[in-house]
Amino acid sequence: MIDKSHWYICKLCNKKIQDLARIYGGNGIYYTQVFKKHLELDHQLTINKYFDLYLKRPICACNICKQQVDIVIKSANFIFRKYKCGRNDGVLKWGKDAKKHRRGKGNPMYGKKPWNKGVTKYDHPSMMQAALANTGRITSKETRIKQSKAAKLRIIHGHTGHKHSKDNRKKFRQNTLKMIRDGKFKHTKTKPHLIMSEILKKLKLKFVEESIKDYWSFDFYISIYNVYIEVDGDYFHSNPKFYPDGPKTKTQKINWYRDIKKNQYCQQNDIKLLRFWECDILNNREEIICTLKKLLN
Repeated sequence: MIDKSHWYICKLCNKKIQDLARIYGGNGIYYTQVFKKHLELDHQLTINKYFDLYLKRPICACNICKQQVDIVIKSANFIFRKYKCGRNDGVLKWGKDAKKHRRGKGNPMYGKKPWNKGVTKYDHPSMMQAALANTGRITSKETRIKQSKAAKLRIIHGHTGHKHSKDNRKKFRQNTLKMIRDGKFKHTKTKPHLIMSEILKKLKLKFVEESIKDYWSFDFYISIYNVYIEVDGDYFHSNPKFYPDGPKTKTQKINWYRDIKKNQYCQQNDIKLLRFWECDILNNREEIICTLKKLLN
């Protein structure tokens, strides 16, 4: 790692890195990137040429080719590469092979307990330091655009390098639903959802919350009548009473499209689906009870 004293003040123009950050920086941009931009735009120099003026680059670690290594950026630091020759080119091939062979029992960590399992930032000083460093941090617009582009191009899922199988995706959904039923995702149960639960209990109906059917999830399922119930939020599902012109925001449009697909699925598979709006559940509880009695009878 190259000492920051060599680049926190540009030795060509004596400008401080803090001043350069106001010109070339932004939220989430490392000082190293700022200094790199400064060299390229203001002095037409590369990183290697700048540091060659004040530092001597070490020789390749192979001790055979005798070439000077390159200086590169690694997060918040400038570092010397270990090799200049192609000795470590096999790392990429090893990484591809590892995705196949270091899975399951082939992984050295298989069966071992992670050091940070159950550990919070209040238990570990390094985690607390990282949490404090990220508090109030805002991702720059440039980074958000990059993340968006990368997400659209991403083919693989997770860190395994492989797509999840249909069976695994089904297991993930089942585990998520179980956590919801166990109350681990309490924030998912909105006030209308809780009131609907009370109404069904008052009618002495046995029901299952967050029931899944194929790849669709429903708020309630009454098995004795084979009926599914959905509680639709006025905003998130674009209640026409309040949004006569249809959905406006991106979230509303996504939910609106999903609701259409879910309704079509139920119609095609002869599934009885009842939908109730948030405003009706909150303000007309007795009317909901009467409606349910009529429909179920």
